[in-house]
Amino acid sequence: MIGECDMKGMENFIQKVLWKDVLISCLFLIMGILLLVSPKDILEISSYFIGALLILNGILYLCDVGNGFSLFDPLIMGILSIIFGLVIFIYPTLFINMVPILLGFWFIITGAVKCRLAFILKGVNDGDWVSMLIMAIITIICGFLLVIFPNMGAISITIVLGVLLVVYSIDSIINGLIVKKKIKDIAKALKVR
Repeated sequence: MIGECDMKGMENFIQKVLWKDVLISCLFLIMGILLLVSPKDILEISSYFIGALLILNGILYLCDVGNGFSLFDPLIMGILSIIFGLVIFIYPTLFINMVPILLGFWFIITGAVKCRLAFILKGVNDGDWVSMLIMAIITIICGFLLVIFPNMGAISITIVLGVLLVVYSIDSIINGLIVKKKIKDIAKALKVR
């Protein structure tokens, strides 16, 4: 049986993860829209923007170290995210060439985590798990497209990247709303495992 204190801790952890995911997704959504509106001008600026996002993401992961509830190791994720963010600030031109591949891997990893979460929802007999799984699979497919076809030309990549960032952001926001609606059930399912 799950203690009330443990359930509250799990629910608080899930709330923090949701907040972080929605924040990062909103920033990605803004970036995606800017890339669609003005791809040529935004290309160089986007490298600094993504570097800042990765550093922010890493700091948020490091804030979760030691809380006891995690789907993955926040220390490793935080350190890697900060390192990648700093490399992007130091070598923005290199990053411009690596944008599709790096974001492709990000999409694949986050899509896989969302697939896992969808199956957790399935375990608590929630009908929303199917839509979450479909959105996660779309995110993974977008990630593979970025990794497989990185050399389409800077402007083409920027436009495609803008579309994919918008898709990813909308997916994350929708998934966040689904998870928020079922937070108690998810906390209970995670604690039972």
